[in-house]
Amino acid sequence: MKELFNNLSPSLKKRFMNVSLIALDFDGVLTDNKVVHCQDNKESICRSRGDSLAVDLLDEAGLYKKKQYKSFNHVIDLVILSKESNQIVNSVSEKIKIKCQNSVYNKLEALKEEAQLRTLDLKNVLFIGNDLNDFKCIEAAGVGVAVIDSYPQVLKIADYVTSNKGGNGAFREVCELVMHAKSVHPFP
Repeated sequence: MKELFNNLSPSLKKRFMNVSLIALDFDGVLTDNKVVHCQDNKESICRSRGDSLAVDLLDEAGLYKKKQYKSFNHVIDLVILSKESNQIVNSVSEKIKIKCQNSVYNKLEALKEEAQLRTLDLKNVLFIGNDLNDFKCIEAAGVGVAVIDSYPQVLKIADYVTSNKGGNGAFREVCELVMHAKSVHPFP
């Protein structure tokens, strides 16, 4: 990841350094955007344990307090903004210790609310998405990130496109870039 960080433009490195909130979509970012829908209406997803480890790395770097994840007292806070109302989103967010808003139909308004809760300007927010309902958030955030397997329209407007796919390390990649930008990565 250090090499990816070193290849960023100086202006993008500075924008990564100024991040105080990482907001992200769920499906297609923490998952591979696929779902197994069973006949009993239960759903299953696949996600990367490496992405979960990103939360531990942020904690170890002193940027995020995993044990107090529901508080707002973090150098960098984390929140999932998902259109899904499925319990699996809440289950994953509780397991990996990230705040979550689900059943969000206007993600940009939710993103603005999350920034206001922390008295942040959107320029201090990084948003990671993959689909058309993430477009406005990617556009409005100080750092708009698209996972590499995003829809073409989303890829075109992103400030940064991950080298890893959604559900396969994209979230971790972004977290590690932020840690490198702040010179606190626990494993430089």
